Amino acid sequence: LQSVSLGVELSDVVFRTNRRVFINSVLPSSVGAQYNIKPKYVIVSINGLSAERTNARGVAQMIGDVKKSNAQSLDFVFRDGSFKDQLKDLSATKEATTQVAPAGDTTQRNQDGSIRIGVEKSQDEQKLTVTQLIPPKMCKRGATIDDLLEISYV
Repeated sequence: LQSVSLGVELSDVVFRTNRRVFINSVLPSSVGAQYNIKPKYVIVSINGLSAERTNARGVAQMIGDVKKSNAQSLDFVFRDGSFKDQLKDLSATKEATTQVAPAGDTTQRNQDGSIRIGVEKSQDEQKLTVTQLIPPKMCKRGATIDDLLEISYV
């Protein structure tokens, strides 16, 4: 495990205070390809440690730490990629659920690194469950894969 290269390129997605690391590319014939790791997979955890509030450099460091520890395995958890498939077959499954934010520390910091006062510092796991898909009244063409999802709370 120490000398094995995974053959994957990591990238960051940042939206406001949320940060995710995803697989940008996988080299053909690499260990990552052999284990069926695909581009666009979002990394949730590595060997049980959350990777959801770090950047690509942090995830690379986590992988390096596991390799240095002489661990027998490197276990990834990826964001459930079946959410799109669940949405496509919503009439059969009756609902589709995905995690949108993990539980844990959400400490917000100022530019100087000090903790922002008056801001929530932790949260419960947040999930989104879709029970029906209704196209907006103005929609004439219908939705396609990877269209944005408009959420109405009822």
